[in-house]
Amino acid sequence: MIIECENTEDDILAFNYYHFEHSPAARRDQYLMRYVIPITASVVLTLISGFYELVLWSTVFWLGVLLVWILLFPKLYWWVLERQLRSFLREGQNRMMIGKRVFSLEADSVVETTESGQSKTKWNAVEKIVKNEDCIFIYNSSVTAYVVPRRAFESEDEFNRFFETAGKFKAQSATTT
Repeated sequence: MIIECENTEDDILAFNYYHFEHSPAARRDQYLMRYVIPITASVVLTLISGFYELVLWSTVFWLGVLLVWILLFPKLYWWVLERQLRSFLREGQNRMMIGKRVFSLEADSVVETTESGQSKTKWNAVEKIVKNEDCIFIYNSSVTAYVVPRRAFESEDEFNRFFETAGKFKAQSATTT
């Protein structure tokens, strides 16, 4: 099965958003940044201020800061992540990530061909295959993936058939190795 498409900066961002939402390590880091670190800091700062007899005022103040942080953290986190990712993408030409490409699903591998080169990954090396409302992500490592945007397909059926074919080849490779 062969699909031609053009990946954009937004497609790469979509992958990173998906990955950061579903990665256990990223989720753990988000939890630490949103709850553990601010609560610990609030307790420590309240205790320190207790030496200066400002316990009630400082407790109310730090609880207020903590509440604001917990409420604003998700929006701030995704805003900072998007800014960083866009900045990283502008550091180079990223020809292997952005631009026209052809994906070919073969019985033993997935092949991505761009103007700059070709990448071939055997199905037994593919970590996982997932999709969201915008793309199919064929993970070729725990943190990178081939990104196949939905708009490359003429229909929902073709999108689902590509996803299912990739999954079938991946499953077959697991039984033969």
